[in-house]
Amino acid sequence: MIVVGVDGGGTKTEAVAVDRFGNVVGSGVGGSSNAVENGKAETRKSLEEALSFVRELKDPDLKIGMGMPAVGEIRGIEDFYSEVVFEILGVRPVVVVNDVVVGWYAGTKGEDGIHIVAGTGSIAYARRNGRDARCGGWGSIIGDEGSAYDIGIQTLRAVSMQLDGRMKEGLLKSLLFEKLSLKDEYDFSTWVYKLGENRRKKIASVARITYEAAESGDRVSIEILKRAGEELGKLALALSRKLDFKRTLVSYSGGVLEKNRFVRKSFEEFVMSKVRNARVKSSICPPVFGGVIMVFERMGIPALDRILGMC
Repeated sequence: MIVVGVDGGGTKTEAVAVDRFGNVVGSGVGGSSNAVENGKAETRKSLEEALSFVRELKDPDLKIGMGMPAVGEIRGIEDFYSEVVFEILGVRPVVVVNDVVVGWYAGTKGEDGIHIVAGTGSIAYARRNGRDARCGGWGSIIGDEGSAYDIGIQTLRAVSMQLDGRMKEGLLKSLLFEKLSLKDEYDFSTWVYKLGENRRKKIASVARITYEAAESGDRVSIEILKRAGEELGKLALALSRKLDFKRTLVSYSGGVLEKNRFVRKSFEEFVMSKVRNARVKSSICPPVFGGVIMVFERMGIPALDRILGMC
């Protein structure tokens, strides 16, 4: 038996295959797989890329656990993901959940706690005493606070204010123009409004420029990143209150919290000051392993310790 875990996201899709003894026997990576934000055609292509290695394993007893965007948010979207996997591999997933759930499995080892995902988008999930709850995950139009996309939007807004004179021009504007090869406000407006189907992903990529400007001391950028951390902290606070945690394990995954020290510091400070008896730590395993852990749990196979030993 081989178990395949899949972790889909707004920027990339990861898959890993593990045998019944917890040994990794293959892995793959594809592009973005948010069927709502990026469309079904691109999602099919990304899943094909991420799962192409599985065919070479030639295992007749294949089990798949998927964590995918928009599951539990858009009615029936899990059926689409399941059908695509069936078309690719000839087998349907054992379980398809939101990507934040596989992040929670990998982040907390399946113990009571809260998990925050902050990548292209943002969402949080928690379990306590058999009850669960989600927070955030409302997408790029009305949500994604604290995500790379949100940081990108806030950055573009700040630059537009600097171009207007509503805000003093600084390093952020000049660095953005340099990195995007923009000459003037006409180029800036054209870039924003001609992003096309990959609009969300391209705007999220601006967060790297914000981080670079913050590293150089730009106060506007530092404030944008500080607010992002606070917004992510509010997700944890809401879930802590909703499930009435007495002691709170808060784990996290995603590039924004893992790689951006300004956001992470602000997030940790907010959580430690606002959430009751909080303990904050990064994810134990990459989220893609959460899909594997989830399948093993459903099958009653005690392989968790062996899988965690590889992380």
